[in-house]
Amino acid sequence: ITEGLANTQRHRDDDEKSIRYDELVVAEEELFTGVNEYDCSPFRLTDVYTTPHLPVTECRLVHYNAAGQTKAIVDYVFNGSRVKLFVPSENCFVMFALGNIRCPQPSPNQAAINRGQARPAEPFGDASKRHSRMTVQQRQVEIVCTGVTQGGVMTGDLFVGQGAQRRNYCAELVASGLATVDQRKIDYGEAPQVL
Repeated sequence: ITEGLANTQRHRDDDEKSIRYDELVVAEEELFTGVNEYDCSPFRLTDVYTTPHLPVTECRLVHYNAAGQTKAIVDYVFNGSRVKLFVPSENCFVMFALGNIRCPQPSPNQAAINRGQARPAEPFGDASKRHSRMTVQQRQVEIVCTGVTQGGVMTGDLFVGQGAQRRNYCAELVASGLATVDQRKIDYGEAPQVL
């Protein structure tokens, strides 16, 4: 009870009680008075993906650009190049797409099939998604944001690993044959030479 792992069960006056019941009630009351002395405000998260407001996302982009590289944790992988990130410094979730590359479409999930919104899978789409899940899901990464789509999805580069093991994930996907460089970026000369 003093650790906050249990509560005392309240009894009526005519019920049989433990001989230590009064001591337990006092210990529980001391615990709650100690808790009330501190600010125990609930932990709040902002999910930019479920409430996509483009101005809010653009403001975050300006902040991330000023910060340079931002640390994040990959929460979910949608396909090889699109992930949901948790940014601890901002206490928010953001959608992030790898810039300059395109990964093939994986097989649709059952919910998309039931809604009638299923797009057919492309070759190597499932392999690309599986590789991304094995490599980055639930891992700490660094992102460099370069833009925001009209849907509020941030785009940019994602780096995996730390120190000497740090690598550009876009280049890794292209080198393994699981992604292609976006042809429009090549035509306009926006694609980096490393890709």
